Amino acid sequence: MIAAESGSKDAIRSAAHAWRERTSAADLSQADQAAFEAWLAEDLEHEKAYDRAVTVWDALDHLGAEDLDEDVLAPGRTERLAGFLGELQGLFGNRAVQAGLVTAALLAFAVPMLGLFSATPDSAGTERAYVADYQTGVGEVRMVELPDGSFATLGAASQIEVQFSDARRTLVLKSGAALFDVAPDKDRPFAVSAGDLTATALGTIFDVRANGDAIRVAVAEGTVAVTYPLLIGDTESGTDIKQTLVAGQQVAALDGRGLQDMSTIAIDSVGAWRDGRLVYDGASLAELIADAQRHMEAPIDVSGDFSKMVGKQISASFDAADIDGMLATLPDILPVRIERLEGGGVRIKPALSEARP
Repeated sequence: MIAAESGSKDAIRSAAHAWRERTSAADLSQADQAAFEAWLAEDLEHEKAYDRAVTVWDALDHLGAEDLDEDVLAPGRTERLAGFLGELQGLFGNRAVQAGLVTAALLAFAVPMLGLFSATPDSAGTERAYVADYQTGVGEVRMVELPDGSFATLGAASQIEVQFSDARRTLVLKSGAALFDVAPDKDRPFAVSAGDLTATALGTIFDVRANGDAIRVAVAEGTVAVTYPLLIGDTESGTDIKQTLVAGQQVAALDGRGLQDMSTIAIDSVGAWRDGRLVYDGASLAELIADAQRHMEAPIDVSGDFSKMVGKQISASFDAADIDGMLATLPDILPVRIERLEGGGVRIKPALSEARP
C-alpha cells in the first residue's frame, strides 16, 4: 500500500504517479483500491494530479526515455519554494513566527539568485556578465563575433539578445533567423531560445529560424539538442520533449502541433539565406510569407480562410533578391491568388473555387 503523503505539490504529484502505476497493475487488491479511492476523496487536488499523471503517461507511452528532457520532471525553484513555505506555515501557527520564517526562506532562496544578475567583473571571482542586443534591417544580413569566439549571422529583419556569463551562454532569437558557429566550451553549453523552443550545443554550426507558424532548427555540423513543450491536444502538458539532431538533420516546432519528426536536409542548405538563397524543405505558406516580408519594405497582407492549407508543405528554393518572383510563383505551388496593391504591397488570398454548374 502506498504511504500517506503530505499536501505539498511535489508530494501530491509523486503520490499520483505512484497510484497510477499501482492501479494499472493486474494484481491490484481490494484494499489498495479502497485506499486509492479514499486518497482521491481527500482533496480535489489529488484527483487533478491523478488525471494529469494518467494523461501525460498515455501521451508519452510511445516515446523512449531518450526523447524526454531529463530535467523537466524535477520541480523548479519557484515550485520548491512554494511547497517549502506551505509546509512551514503548516508547522507553525503563530502569524509572527510564520512571517519571520517566510522572510528567512525568501532570503535563503533569493541570495543565491543575486549572482545571476551581477554584471560587474570582480577580481575576487564574482560571476561576470555580458549582455548585448543585435538586429538587422529589412533585407540585411550581418555577422557578429561574440565574446567567446563564436559567430552569429543574422538574417534579414532579425534580432537576437545575448546573455553570457562565466557559467552559461544564453541567446534569445526574438525574430527572424540566425546561424550560429559555436566555439567549443564543454563547461558552458550554448543555448538558443526561440519562443518555447530551446536548441543547445557545445560546439557546432546550426541555424534557427522563427517564421510564421514555425520555428526550425537545422544542423550543418556537430550535435544540437532541441527541447519543446509536449502538447496534449493543443495544450502544453508541463513536460518537455527532446530531440537530438546531427549534421544534415532539421526539426520544426509548429504552433498548436508541437515538435515534429526529424527530417534530413542537404547540409549546404543550412543557412543558405546568407548567400541570398531561401531554401524550404517541407515549409508552410506562413513561413514563406514571413521570409518574404523580412526582405521587402512594402506590406504583405494575408486575408481569407487558409484553414484548408494547414499541413500543406512546400519544398522549393528562391532568390532572396527577387521576392516579387517568389510571390508570383506561389499560385503554381498552392491554391492562392496574388494581388498587387498601390505602393508596392501585396495581398495573398485563397483561390476561389470554380463555380459548380
